[in-house]
Amino acid sequence: MADRHSNARREGEPLARRLQADLGAAVAAQMVALGDRVGLWRALHQFGPCTSTQLATRSGLNECYVQEWLAAVASAGYVAFDPATARYSLSVEGVASLADEGDPQFAAGRFGEAAALSLSVGRVARAFRQGGGVPMADYDACLWEAMVRRAPAALDLAALPG
Repeated sequence: MADRHSNARREGEPLARRLQADLGAAVAAQMVALGDRVGLWRALHQFGPCTSTQLATRSGLNECYVQEWLAAVASAGYVAFDPATARYSLSVEGVASLADEGDPQFAAGRFGEAAALSLSVGRVARAFRQGGGVPMADYDACLWEAMVRRAPAALDLAALPG
């Protein structure tokens, strides 16, 4: 009996690793959306390298939450941390992808879609059981806000004729 469980466990290891990685990515995605929503990405770019206390003070947010958020996004590799100065910073690529909404690489706003959809899991599960779908009006307003913010980046207006 133990052999069967050991073999099943070994065979399931690649899936278990994938599930663990997906869970980490899901949490990181929520942190990207949160940082975008409260302006932390823009603030980190605007103020440059800073400590959690400096970022919280300058952005008007609670330092304890900012410190936890910075630890999470640093562990995800989205910001750099300098242990000698206890300062966090965004790379040039990080600014383009996370802080500069006018940059074609900007992606932070799209993470709001994932965050909003996660709020709808219960409604969608109910539709699975009962049918009928989920009316668009039942989705959180932040879904539509994220979609509107994504639209300009998704369209290359210069490529349109005329």
